[in-house]
Amino acid sequence: MLPYFLGSFSGAFLAYILLHFVVTGDFYKYKTEQEQIKWRYLMVSLFAHMITPAWVFMNLKNNCPDKGDYAWYTDQECFFRLNPEFAFYTAAYCGFELWDLCIVAFFLRNKKGDRDLMLVAHHVFNILGNTMAFYGGFASLACAMLGTGIDFTSIFLNIKDLVPESYKNGKLDLINKLTFFFSFTIVRIL
Repeated sequence: MLPYFLGSFSGAFLAYILLHFVVTGDFYKYKTEQEQIKWRYLMVSLFAHMITPAWVFMNLKNNCPDKGDYAWYTDQECFFRLNPEFAFYTAAYCGFELWDLCIVAFFLRNKKGDRDLMLVAHHVFNILGNTMAFYGGFASLACAMLGTGIDFTSIFLNIKDLVPESYKNGKLDLINKLTFFFSFTIVRIL
């Protein structure tokens, strides 16, 4: 499990550093240091949030090969089966969340210059909740993995923050906001 945890942490860190050195020049000309940090953070986060749901559903697709694809949805025995990929995925997810927490807690500041304590708490509880799944085993890991699958709604939130001011309130921005609202409401609230 530790290689997956450390691998995702270091992979996110390397992507962040590469974005710092690759994207230069005119792109950063009018950005403050905080805006640059936030942009790199959002790009890595956007990539991770696009990978997360795909990885979840690829793992769950053939959890019980003898019972067919996505059998976990209707078969409790299949759902409670401990699949090693679930543990690997959860460890990798916790590694990325730890990297995310480090950026949010130590480098990223809001417009007032303060830490976003809600975002810090979100990451702390996410890491603790997913780590506790290792102690529960069996369906706990499957539930933790399904819970992280809802992260796809964060894609639209990241896009909202990445859109330049000149494109705000346009048609594509409105579509993105509506998509975020409906996906967040349906998946995370209902």
